[in-house]
Amino acid sequence: MRLPTLAIKNSQFVYVLVGLALFLGLKSYTSMPKSEDPALDLPNYTVIVVYPGTSPEDMEDLVVDPIEEEIDELDEITEIRTEITNGLAVLKIEAEFGIDYDEKYDEILASVTGLRPELPPDIFSLEVEQFKPEERVVIQQFALVSKQKEYKELYDWAEDFQDEIEKIDAVKKTEIEAHPVEEIRVSLNYEKMAQLNIPLSAVIGVLKGNNANIPGGDIANGSLSFNIQSSGGMESLEEIRNTAILSTNQQVIYLRDLAEVNFDYDDQQWFGRFNGERCIYLTVFQKRGTNILTLAKDLNTTFENFQDELPADIHLVSAFEQAPAVGFRINDFIGNLLQGIALVGIIIWIFLGWRPALVVMTIIPLSIIMAVTVLDFNDYALQQISIAALVIALGLLVDNAIVVIENIVNFKNDGHPLPKAASLGTQEVGYAIVASTITTVLAFAPLSLLQSGPGEFLRTLPLTVIYALLASLLLALVFTPIVSSKILSSKKAERQTYVRRKLQVLIEQVYRPALNFALKKGWVVLLIGFGLLMFSGALFPKIGVSFFPTADKPLLLVSVDMPYTADLKRTQKAISFIEDVLDSNDFVESYITIRATVIPRCITTGYRKNLKNTMVR
Repeated sequence: MRLPTLAIKNSQFVYVLVGLALFLGLKSYTSMPKSEDPALDLPNYTVIVVYPGTSPEDMEDLVVDPIEEEIDELDEITEIRTEITNGLAVLKIEAEFGIDYDEKYDEILASVTGLRPELPPDIFSLEVEQFKPEERVVIQQFALVSKQKEYKELYDWAEDFQDEIEKIDAVKKTEIEAHPVEEIRVSLNYEKMAQLNIPLSAVIGVLKGNNANIPGGDIANGSLSFNIQSSGGMESLEEIRNTAILSTNQQVIYLRDLAEVNFDYDDQQWFGRFNGERCIYLTVFQKRGTNILTLAKDLNTTFENFQDELPADIHLVSAFEQAPAVGFRINDFIGNLLQGIALVGIIIWIFLGWRPALVVMTIIPLSIIMAVTVLDFNDYALQQISIAALVIALGLLVDNAIVVIENIVNFKNDGHPLPKAASLGTQEVGYAIVASTITTVLAFAPLSLLQSGPGEFLRTLPLTVIYALLASLLLALVFTPIVSSKILSSKKAERQTYVRRKLQVLIEQVYRPALNFALKKGWVVLLIGFGLLMFSGALFPKIGVSFFPTADKPLLLVSVDMPYTADLKRTQKAISFIEDVLDSNDFVESYITIRATVIPRCITTGYRKNLKNTMVR
């Protein structure tokens, strides 16, 4: 292997390359996307059909079956599942992994759009959606809390805050939630309507006609053309009250004569509270490929500035924030990295001296930085999976450097000059560390080829380990001999340290006799090993299996399932009990309450292999 010799002869060139790698790595670390979970491209699509007044059976025959047959004809569709309720059908479509997800969405959209003329013409809505996790994961949630203010005023302040938040580049979208829809309520006096012989349909027809905004066309006058603007919709309550409903020779009947017109709120289907107080929420979603830590900093700055503009009886609080968990994981990894470097340095210093320890301690962060650089260049983010992979790689990448530096020290102690010792020592173990690295890489490689949801989620784990191992191999063969030839002492064999002398005694008195016994009685060792393997396999079912370990976040989700007949008031009573329990515990910092009504439904589930399914009531 001539690579170490070439590296030593061209050390200046290698220094430049390592410096460039260090620069790119630090730049990648500071600028690469950071998030809690990996960015996923899942081949999942949804077709939503709204057909009011249609039974599940008719919905299946008239709408669902034609759509399922049309989509099933597309290539790379693996499964179709359908849920049907009264007037609503939701088709969940899964395609094969590894395809162009946007192109497949266009194919499904084109198929459904082409089928539209063959479906019933009175379908209210037909939509095709592509599943994108970044549009569903809330990275921060704010709550506007007030006991006295009306929902309308809270909503106006929320809209102002929303405008400020959406000025941040890394924000994908925001949503205002847990507020009732404001409406204009017309309360008719049916006795007066009966006396005046005015039917309800007449009132509805007049209101619809007066509130319509219809283009008036245009007038041509020679070479000039003028647009005609209609009166448009109603803009105030007074204008609605003064709407003429009926005109006779004796009088004009206005709406104010027949009804009371006021602002009101639609019947609430769900609403929220923060720490037991009424509130509305503003949720924030992050753009893909952005840094959540930078985004959180900008959000909190905007949050603090907007707080100063609010009246005293409205409070703006950050109810949930995802960024601290990401920052904690990154800081925790950096702490683990520093601890690992220190511990490795101490061990190498005890057995080989401080100079070899310095060489190995230099290789560890360089390998990590090079792995981060390759991750960034491949458009991967720094998130919990890649950070966990770096922690795993931390225990693997030191092996190559330790093997090389120890062999270099042995050649140096045999009397070879440092440059020659560095070259010969690396060459002797070069093929061995290449083989050991490749076997470890091949053990992780299959994980990077998984074509499934878990495979997409975990893909950065094997890739990060592979990148770090290959970087450590390259540095061990190229950079380690160069640094060793410059840093190591040129003295011949040094006096053994106290620890090495004691270790040599342990080897001679304990390990060597055990090794000799194992070589003479190999069948005994194999029998013991096989017995331990069987015993371990028997224990495997006892430990259980889960996709992820128990989360270490200080968050708790309490879900209350009420009977289908329960109204919002009954649900509120159950929730109030839980809130009282939470208030009585000092360790509860804050809690968010979301209450909603539940509507019973019928469900139809269809699969690609069996699209003709059975109704479940």
